[in-house]
Amino acid sequence: MTPTHYSAALFPLRISIQGRECNRGMLESPPAMRSLERSVGASIVSALHRPEGSVICVVAPAMVDTDSQIDYFLRLGMATTKQMDPRRPRERVTVLSIEDWSSRWLSEKLLDPEHPEAVAAREYLRVAVERECRAGRKVMLTYREPSESLERLAGWLGVVGDQAPSWTIPLGTKSSGRDLFRALQIPVAAATPLVWDLGELAAAMEPLVREGTRRFVLKLDSTEYAGGMGNALFDLDEDTVSAANLSAAIAARLPQAWVINPRLGWSGFSAAVPKVGVLAEELITGDEFRSPSFQGRLTPDGPEVISTHEQVLAPDRQSYTGSVFPAAGTYRMLVTEYGQRVGKALHGKGIDHGYYGVDFIAISRNGRRRMFACELNLRATATRHGFDMVTTLLGTHPDLDGELRVDGELRVYLVSDNITSERYVGLRPRTLIDALEQSSLHYHPASKQGVVLRLMSTLPEYGIFGAVCVADSTGAAEGMMEDLRALALSLRPAR
Repeated sequence: MTPTHYSAALFPLRISIQGRECNRGMLESPPAMRSLERSVGASIVSALHRPEGSVICVVAPAMVDTDSQIDYFLRLGMATTKQMDPRRPRERVTVLSIEDWSSRWLSEKLLDPEHPEAVAAREYLRVAVERECRAGRKVMLTYREPSESLERLAGWLGVVGDQAPSWTIPLGTKSSGRDLFRALQIPVAAATPLVWDLGELAAAMEPLVREGTRRFVLKLDSTEYAGGMGNALFDLDEDTVSAANLSAAIAARLPQAWVINPRLGWSGFSAAVPKVGVLAEELITGDEFRSPSFQGRLTPDGPEVISTHEQVLAPDRQSYTGSVFPAAGTYRMLVTEYGQRVGKALHGKGIDHGYYGVDFIAISRNGRRRMFACELNLRATATRHGFDMVTTLLGTHPDLDGELRVDGELRVYLVSDNITSERYVGLRPRTLIDALEQSSLHYHPASKQGVVLRLMSTLPEYGIFGAVCVADSTGAAEGMMEDLRALALSLRPAR
């Protein structure tokens, strides 16, 4: 249930600025910048389902085939809503584009005092907010994570923000998350203390190695690195383990660690250690490796459960590429219990609004299932926008069992942010949209099943796009995803 202080009736206009306030090196690749569009579709569809709802989305750089993408989401929204509004759908949606390809944060691009499109965008927002206030309506600024700059923007506009206050940022680091989990008696992997020197890290790893640990995840202790992009995998060989001076041997081998983010590399990783700190955590392995996650929201009354998912990870098992809703029934209630436990602790620290998430590792060893908490995210997680899209289209939210049902029928969904092929390069978003809408895969409001596209601006140059597949079983959703890949392959890219 949506809390009253965030209710749709109170905030019909939402200003969506969904940038990552992260390490700028993570934003150097155009695909990373394009991921800022993850929220656009869900924001548009949600606006059409709110009483008197409207939305202003800010993106930088501009979306590819902007009008085609907006019109696609408008058609989805209008086909599934019962809300009546005298305005035309297109009048309720605005996408403000700032043609800025730099690796700066989206908030920095918007607040740039010199960029003419940024100046115009801020003036547009100011006028829109004043118009809503004169009509007696409140406005909400929605963004992805705590941010000092966006708090200043919210204050200047006189609107409410939907994330935790920026003073909470240090609580979302790797070490702070581990400290909280241990205090709450939630299992975590064995790890070293936090250190700021690689020699100290090697010395701290020595006891774990002597106890038998051979594989580690090195984690930079900063919220600037999300999605595993501040991690490095590190394995020890027998020569190192048997060395007379074990800590020196570990230190000598550390540069061979495999850094997940290739743009960071070992040089960037090691340079960050004195600035943000690092810890080494045992790499958890086992049969049936899974990565469930919990999503919640903090309110003045305490934490609220939003959802659970199974994260779909890249082969490195460190970086997120998608998700399946919901988490497996065998441990869904435990994931929820742990997530609520964390939320209550955060609320006890004085955080009374904002989204949060907890990531876990679930494995089976010798027939025994074990679960470890591995990440605390004091922000809206990557699963949020797929969840928002599906629950809005279905017109329902998870029941007490954490499942989605429509007229008693189960609905699950599969999200991918990384549908990719070299053969997709050159394909335009408008071409893919047209093909999907003419196929049987297109989301159908009567059956409440089908495919919804997302993250399409990376298609022409990089051959990457995303989608949400809604079905009555996980197998059916996986089948839709495969059919979508085949449909995209059948299209002729523009050259």
